[in-house]
Amino acid sequence: MVLFAGAEVAPSNFLDPIFINRYIQKMRITVEIDEKKLEELCFQTGISKKSPAIAKAIEDYLIQRDKEAFLKKVLAGETDYSSTNDQIEESSQWESVPSSS
Repeated sequence: MVLFAGAEVAPSNFLDPIFINRYIQKMRITVEIDEKKLEELCFQTGISKKSPAIAKAIEDYLIQRDKEAFLKKVLAGETDYSSTNDQIEESSQWESVPSSS
């Protein structure tokens, strides 16, 4: 269970439409964006509508920022993850798949 907005929620519920409508709020804003950059954004995301493409770009940026922050903590030794690299490599869960070349 995860504490979210003061309530304990199972992570699987994060994709539930009722959960999304209740806890995820949207805000409408007006921004000035270069038309060529917006066209490129729509092309790169594969989303033809502008607002969803911008929302996807923001979501991707925030996810990337969180990944980078976590990586910095890992590299600085600030995590409590107890497995060593050798233990991870030995685990069948992390076993590499041979390339098909």
